[in-house]
Amino acid sequence: KKAMRLNPYYPFNYLFTLGVAFCTTERIEEAAAAHKRALTRNPDFLFSQFCLAACSLALGREDEARAARAEALRISPNFSMKVAKQRFPESPTGQKLPSDHCCSKAEKWLSAELGE
Repeated sequence: KKAMRLNPYYPFNYLFTLGVAFCTTERIEEAAAAHKRALTRNPDFLFSQFCLAACSLALGREDEARAARAEALRISPNFSMKVAKQRFPESPTGQKLPSDHCCSKAEKWLSAELGE
């Protein structure tokens, strides 16, 4: 947050990183808001769409999760959970994240929605 205060022209990926940080501390509502803000700066950022879908699902907002999934498919028609797992196989430290239960639920839901 400090970097964003110091530079009002910060890149969108600061918001993505903030969203991931909120998710790992189980602040899902704030994580979803950060990913939405990231997407206002870069609507075609696939992984913020994926994270927004996961957060929305965790918050019980299935319609919003479906919309984020649809946007992910618009951006990358070949999007799959396999690709997502290859890009983000685990936390940077190799430890399980507190939000893994949310992510694995989202993964199962997205896999089913994508027909995987």
